[in-house]
Amino acid sequence: MPSTPSTPQLPRIEAGAGGYEGFTNAKGKRGPVAVLVVAAVLSAGCTSKKAAQDVSVTACTADPAGGRPVATGTIVNHSSQASTYAVDIAFYDSSGNKVSEGGATVGKVEPGATATFHAGGLANAKGPLTCKVANVTRTVAP
Repeated sequence: MPSTPSTPQLPRIEAGAGGYEGFTNAKGKRGPVAVLVVAAVLSAGCTSKKAAQDVSVTACTADPAGGRPVATGTIVNHSSQASTYAVDIAFYDSSGNKVSEGGATVGKVEPGATATFHAGGLANAKGPLTCKVANVTRTVAP
């Protein structure tokens, strides 16, 4: 008889005697909810105005023949921990229309250190362009 694959069980959060809040994993072991919350926060990264303030675009270049644009910039880590960055850039034409977007990731940047990034646009674009930082995710480096 063929066996059916088992569905993985996710942790179950519950309140126990005396108001204990915790979770029970698939093997029946209990642990505090705080462990789940801290793990989720550390793995998620930080997308905020503070992280965006670490990033600036220093050059925005369009290919005269209509190729993919490139944004170059710097990251200054103003946080107290070594961090990695994911930077999303939006490319706009002279009329203010978004014509492309792109991104770059930068590995470990120590506190107070500066790094550079190069973000290539995903779509071709002509003419003078303006590049703006659309989103920044800063994550504590391992």
